[in-house]
Amino acid sequence: MESEATIGGRLRSLAEGARRKTPPPLLRTATRTATGLQEIEPFDRAMTLAAQTFTSVFPLIIAVAALLPAGSKSLPDRISDGLGLPDSSRAVLELVLPVQPETRGAFGVLGLVIVVFSATSLSRALARMYAKVWQVPPSAGLTNGWRWVAVLFGVALSFLTVRALYAASHGNTYGTAGTLLLTLILNSLLWIWAPWLLLARRVSWRRLLPGGVIMGACTVVTSIAGGVYLPRALVSASHQFGALGIAFTYIGWLFIVAFVLVCSTVLGAVLARDESRLARLIVGERPDPAGQD
Repeated sequence: MESEATIGGRLRSLAEGARRKTPPPLLRTATRTATGLQEIEPFDRAMTLAAQTFTSVFPLIIAVAALLPAGSKSLPDRISDGLGLPDSSRAVLELVLPVQPETRGAFGVLGLVIVVFSATSLSRALARMYAKVWQVPPSAGLTNGWRWVAVLFGVALSFLTVRALYAASHGNTYGTAGTLLLTLILNSLLWIWAPWLLLARRVSWRRLLPGGVIMGACTVVTSIAGGVYLPRALVSASHQFGALGIAFTYIGWLFIVAFVLVCSTVLGAVLARDESRLARLIVGERPDPAGQD
């Protein structure tokens, strides 16, 4: 019979071999994603991004709508169409936004000036988040100001384009399917381009591809969920709290979208750093030691 020392040595060898053995891909990805989320503090990041989106993108939409040539629609109607607000919420906006053309023009110019100076807060928050995930120094200095403005307008334009597509395809099955496909493509491109630009091209677009595609797919899901949830929530909030209720509802929804963005970014970075052949084929690089366990 084998001695206890020999048996103990074999057990230690088996345990050491198990520790050295590469874990299954799904478990490896889940572990690294959980670690990455813990390091980036996703709830704090998501709340920051949600607040910055509300105070940057929405004023930009209002300012642009105010500067457009006056037509048959009032400023509250234009903004309501752009944001997809239900009829009851539109009535609330008429109480807090100017309707007269002269006032609307002055509001638009003043709003645009304020937005130009404050709108970069969202882009800078995004840049800090991406820099933390990809472990690169954040870009600083006024020389990067054009990058921040470009990303801000890109996010706003993407939002308005998707809203317009959904409005145009309402009630048409094939149109809705096409809109969902375009939403996937447009947002995938947006969330590949945005970090690539904000990080000053220090992370290649191929490494950003997994996270961008994941966020594009998640945007389709959140768009469908938002189409079901937001109209009901906005009606209820506007009846109870007026314009303040609309603001609270949108901030809550933006937090969900921002949290999805943070998780998609972390998961995309994990997949881009993975040792699998598929990851190497997509990224076209050797594994990144920074992403290894």
